[in-house]
Amino acid sequence: MSEKDLDLIERYFRDLLSEEERLAFEKRIESDEELKAEVDFHQDMLVAAQHEGDTALKKMFQQQETKSTNVANETVKIERPPTAKIFSLKKVMALAASVLFMVLSYWFYQQSLLGSPDLFANNFEQYPNVIAPIERGETATTTLEKAFAAYENKRYEEAISSFDQLENSTINFDVLFYKANALLALGKNNTAMQAFEQVVNSKTKFSAQAKWYLALTYLKQNNNVQAKTILEEIIKDKSFNYQKAEELITQL
Repeated sequence: MSEKDLDLIERYFRDLLSEEERLAFEKRIESDEELKAEVDFHQDMLVAAQHEGDTALKKMFQQQETKSTNVANETVKIERPPTAKIFSLKKVMALAASVLFMVLSYWFYQQSLLGSPDLFANNFEQYPNVIAPIERGETATTTLEKAFAAYENKRYEEAISSFDQLENSTINFDVLFYKANALLALGKNNTAMQAFEQVVNSKTKFSAQAKWYLALTYLKQNNNVQAKTILEEIIKDKSFNYQKAEELITQL
């Protein structure tokens, strides 16, 4: 396709041809297959740019929805009204490419937001009660037993209240670990994260387990970078759940 014909196509879509030139050009389109294919291609590009532009920009820039829609409607048109303001074909192609980039970027962004909570849900389960196991038929009498009975039955608010009573003014890192589990189950991520970090740093009985749950907490908060760092530490040390960590890290 010659530069002259490409320029003619652009002027045709921009309604810059005289009536005589337009009629002659449309007559050529009917008999010239190569020219017709090129015109059809540019028309498809205009349609795609308008459609994708409307869809993507409305979704990604909702605050500017009215403005974006007006711009798309004013600048990209297939019909050729006498006073239409239309971008050059080069600009339309550039717009189509940029819109495609935005659509793909938005999709990957959404996947990142949706993916981490799914990974969390697939890997989180409350740590079993090994402090004060409750036998079936037994009645919890002490605060410790009541706390873990509530924990086992997933009455997390009640469990946290009892755990707080057990800690009183002195931190019991074993109790704090279970309290952090309950907080994470309730979606109180920031508080759970702080509690898990305390247990990890305490170098006590549940420090290794707390590191795994800390990674899950970051994962739930969509902080994949920090989650990956902790998972790498778990794998390196071959500590609690390191095999699960190896599997999980491949999905980040």
